Amino acid sequence: MTGSPSARDIWRPGFHLLPPAGWVNDPNGLCQFEGTYHVFCQCSPDWPALDATRGWGHLTSRDLVTWEWQGMALMPDTADDATGAYSGSAFVGDDGLLHLVYTGNVKLPGKHDYITSGRLANQIEVTSADGEHLSSKRVVLRNADYPSWCSCHVRDPKVWRQAGTLHMLLGARGLDSEGAALVYRSDDDGATWELEEEVRPGTPGAFGYMWECPDRVSLDGHEYLAFCPQGLEHGHLRFQNVYQSGYVPLEDRLLSADAMAEDGVPLRHVDVDDFREWDLGFDFYAPQTFATDDGRTVLIGWAGLPDVPYGNPTGELGWMHCLTVPRELTRGSNGTVCQRPVGELARLRGNEAPLLDDEVTFEHGRFDLEVTGITASSWKVTLAAASNGSVVLACDDGSLTLAFDGTAGDGRDVRRAHVGHVDDLRILCDRSIMEVYLDGGATVMTTRWYPSTSAVRLDVSCGDAETHVWPMADVMSEALAGTR
Repeated sequence: MTGSPSARDIWRPGFHLLPPAGWVNDPNGLCQFEGTYHVFCQCSPDWPALDATRGWGHLTSRDLVTWEWQGMALMPDTADDATGAYSGSAFVGDDGLLHLVYTGNVKLPGKHDYITSGRLANQIEVTSADGEHLSSKRVVLRNADYPSWCSCHVRDPKVWRQAGTLHMLLGARGLDSEGAALVYRSDDDGATWELEEEVRPGTPGAFGYMWECPDRVSLDGHEYLAFCPQGLEHGHLRFQNVYQSGYVPLEDRLLSADAMAEDGVPLRHVDVDDFREWDLGFDFYAPQTFATDDGRTVLIGWAGLPDVPYGNPTGELGWMHCLTVPRELTRGSNGTVCQRPVGELARLRGNEAPLLDDEVTFEHGRFDLEVTGITASSWKVTLAAASNGSVVLACDDGSLTLAFDGTAGDGRDVRRAHVGHVDDLRILCDRSIMEVYLDGGATVMTTRWYPSTSAVRLDVSCGDAETHVWPMADVMSEALAGTR
C-alpha cells in the first residue's frame, strides 16, 4: 500500500502542503526567489522503510495557493551529510544566486551516545541560479568551529542579512545539557564565517536541553528570537506538548551582547520568562519564517511533533504529516505576535454554505469558518465524524479547551488555554488537519484528527455572533497527480 493512492485515504489534505508519499517534517529554505515561492521540507520519500534517507523535498508556487511538487532537491549523498540532509534556510547572495544552508548529519560507527561523541554536524551550502538546479555542496562550518562547551548537537542554520552583513543562527545543546544558540557572522557574503555571539537564558538554570530550529523575526522594527526548546517541564496551560515551539520578544536587537562568555565570546542573555508559544494545539513544531517581496513576514510550521504519545494512522497509507498553511505575522498592540492565514487562501473558497439550525455537513471535510462579533462568554464549535467521535473547541468564561470525544483523535485528549473574552475565531479544516485562530490570531491551535468518513458535520453554537462558512477547494490532488 505504501505510496499508492487508496479509496481509504480520506485524510489526505487538499490545501495543506505535503509530498506525494513518505514522511515530512520541518519546513526548510522558505523564500520568494525571482517571484516564485519556494518551500523545501524535511522529507523521507521511502518511509516507512527502516533505511529511508532524510533529505529536502521541494514545492513551488507563484501565489501561495496552488503548488507544484518539484521532487527531492537535496539528498544525503556525500561523506559530509551521510546520515541526513537536515534542516536549514535560504538567502539570496550578492551574486544574485539562491543560497541554501543546511545541517549535514553524520553518525559515526562505534560505541557512541551521539550527544557527546560520534556525531558530526556540518553546516553545508549549495547555490542555485533558478531555484531548481543546485551546485555542488560546500561545508562552511564543522564541529571544530563550535565553542568547546557544545555537544555534537549543533544544527538548523537560519541565515539573514542585516545592515548589509550576513548572520547565521544555530541551535545548540551544551555538554551540560543546557539549550542555547550561536550566532555567526560573514563579511564576505557567506564565503567564511566567524562566531559573533552566544545566546543563553537570562535567568539561572537551563531552559530546555536543546534549542532547535532557531529563527530571528523582525516586525515593525522589533525583533524576536524564535526557537524550539526541548526538555521543558509540562504545565496545565503551558508547555503541554512533548516539545515546545515559541518566541521571546527582544527589547533591542538580537546582536546586542550584554556580557562576555567564559570563552571570551560576546554573550547575549534573553528573558525566557517571556517565552510565548506559537501554537497551543496538539500538532505544531519547527516553524520557519521568511519575508515576501511585498514586505510581509510569513510563517509555515510542521503540523506534527516527534516522540508524541498519540498516533497518526496515515502511516498505514504510506504517508505521514503535512505542513501548516502559510501564516502572515503581525505585531499585536501588547507586543505579542499574531498569526493569520495569508489572504490568498480566500481564493480557494467556494460559495458560502448555509447554516441550518447552526449546522452544516461538508462531504469532503474541507471548510473555512469565520465567526465575528462574539458576545457570549460561553460558546463552542463541534466537528463530528459519523461513528468515531468529535473534536470540540469550547470557551467558558475565558477558559478555552480543544478536546476529543471518541477515537477521532487517535490518542489526543485535551489542550487548554486562558484567553479571556474572545471576539472572533476562524477555523480552517482540511480533512485530517484543523487550524484554529482566535482574536485575530493572538491564540492559535493546530491539531490533526482522523474522522471515520470523508463527511464532517460542523455545529456552531456561538450565540448571536455573525457566522460565515465556505467549502474549500482541493488543489494538492492536482499538484501531486501522477507523482505517487
